[in-house]
Amino acid sequence: MATMAIKSKTKLLLLFSLFLFSCGRQEQFETYSAKIEDNVLSVTDKLEYRFKVDDTLQLYDIDVFMRFSHDFEGQALPLCITLFSPDGRKYRDSLEFKADPSKNYQRSGMWKDYKWKYRNRVTFPRSGNWFVLVGNASNSEIKGIGEISFILTDSNGKR
Repeated sequence: MATMAIKSKTKLLLLFSLFLFSCGRQEQFETYSAKIEDNVLSVTDKLEYRFKVDDTLQLYDIDVFMRFSHDFEGQALPLCITLFSPDGRKYRDSLEFKADPSKNYQRSGMWKDYKWKYRNRVTFPRSGNWFVLVGNASNSEIKGIGEISFILTDSNGKR
């Protein structure tokens, strides 16, 4: 009778463990952030981000997160994003991120936080260390930017 109780407890413990592991699947993501000195992005500033890619078949979503202070007066933030592959190839985008409070805005204390979808279901064609360089695409300094981050999220699939 004692062995039957031990077997029941073991089965119950195993079932509970399986339940915890199956329900606890977390979305995998990595965040790469750069704080902006004095909350001013000058024309010559370059923000650097580095990340490693191991699986060239994995699909990723890339989001851009920005934190603005009350000093930010613009309606949009023009950026030049250059991505360097491990073998030195360049991929470049010039974008204007719209600061639309009705869509992608959240207030956190003295900051206004925005998040945009940059690219969805992207694969990286080379494994290794990738490098991202972000710069101001306007011809004047931009005041009121505290942080720019890239968020790489596993798209839960492979190509």
